[in-house]
Amino acid sequence: MRTLPVLTDIDTVRGRIRAGDPAYETEVAAAANLLALATDESRPHWWSIFREMLLSYFDRLGKGSTERHMNYFADFLTALSAPDIKTVIRRDRHIWNMCLHIVRRDDSWIACDVQYDGLLLMGGNMPGIVDARLGRHSDIHASEESIQADVRSGLIHGGASGATPMHIVFRNDRVLDLAHSFIKARSVMNALGDDLRPVRLDLDKSCVFFDPSLVMGDGEFHYVGATAADHHQALFSSGASVLESFYMAQDGGDTIRDCCAILADCLSPLRAQDSAEAPGMFRLAIAIELEKRIWVQQISAMNALFERLLSRLPSFEVTVIGMTGSIAQQDVGKFQSIHDKEALVIQAWKDRFGDRIQFRHLFGMSLQEKIPILSRADFFVAPAGTASVIPSLAGVPGVCYSHPKLRDVFRSHLAPFTGAAYICGATTTDAREVTGLIDYEWAKDDAFSYGIAVDDFLRECLPQFARAKKPIEMADGCSAAESQG
Repeated sequence: MRTLPVLTDIDTVRGRIRAGDPAYETEVAAAANLLALATDESRPHWWSIFREMLLSYFDRLGKGSTERHMNYFADFLTALSAPDIKTVIRRDRHIWNMCLHIVRRDDSWIACDVQYDGLLLMGGNMPGIVDARLGRHSDIHASEESIQADVRSGLIHGGASGATPMHIVFRNDRVLDLAHSFIKARSVMNALGDDLRPVRLDLDKSCVFFDPSLVMGDGEFHYVGATAADHHQALFSSGASVLESFYMAQDGGDTIRDCCAILADCLSPLRAQDSAEAPGMFRLAIAIELEKRIWVQQISAMNALFERLLSRLPSFEVTVIGMTGSIAQQDVGKFQSIHDKEALVIQAWKDRFGDRIQFRHLFGMSLQEKIPILSRADFFVAPAGTASVIPSLAGVPGVCYSHPKLRDVFRSHLAPFTGAAYICGATTTDAREVTGLIDYEWAKDDAFSYGIAVDDFLRECLPQFARAKKPIEMADGCSAAESQG
């Protein structure tokens, strides 16, 4: 079993804070992870770290109309020592929401609720009563309702922390988000070492994209069926401690790249033995952009790319990556429309190119099944994001592209990990009026469709085939350096 690095360097953060740079909300959340999972015996140490982080965060907020409420929370934190803590409990609503309740033995309480864009504090001197609020984030109303429901129910105040069931819940249907949750959770557990209290790992069956022991080790997983949301609600109703969100102190592009690199290392045993340069015909892996957003000219561009490859090769193989499925539950569910559209496109390609191109469709396969197949590919062409990370996990070079608004995010967060050439950055246009097949309310800029003219795509993509495992010189006068976009 590989040793995973600790992604949250709390000591470095504390050194920066003591030098006068206030804590960020993700650093408060990272300290909350450690406090929530710590044993009662080790709690004084982890409580002192969490308190230091949160008090420092107040300096980042500054003074103003909320000064009275800030003083309320500062007084609560300063006066509370670890032996006076009655309950420490987590009540995360989803993967991006971290909510930590701390109840004192006199039943006064605070709740610290963090999302990626802010921090909310609520507190009171008795159960069910809110005496102070401070801060905000983009989903503040849902968090306020959840916190108030918890404190009014009596469940938060009624239990002793040592007896509170501790559940780490994994139920995200986005492949990379779930994998990164595994890595972050294990990083926190590793950081605690002997200070880790017993936990139960609950995994949604529809999200078993690969054997979790490859990342999490030999811990026992409890698999939850198609009613994962009901399971989460049942845990809340029982008063259990529910951890689903694992922010790292340095959360951002560096953490995303680190998680991708760790995941690639953990999954490397799945690669085919001859993956460095598999014998036989040239193998190209591609992804079709259909789910959240669409590359408007993608079918015409792929037709043109295939024609150009056939001018150099007598035949080759195309693997269409497709949506990733679960090992434990063979059901494409809401992605059926994407499967059907991809199948139609592939059939049209078969009709057009005949036996000169062999097609393979990996839709619905788990990552466990995809990695061995994709690792034998020579090159990939895919949208930036999950579609380009998956072949990169298999060790395949390639190119990626995206909507202009996402260019900087993908180039900074993912390109350094994938090693893929980001192409057409200067020539991609907005086409947000075209919608993907599935509407995600949370997607925002992430759902914008885009246009890349076929000629622009070929001009920047073709020279990159010189980087393939089986290199093909197709520059046509354009150097690889010029094609970076």
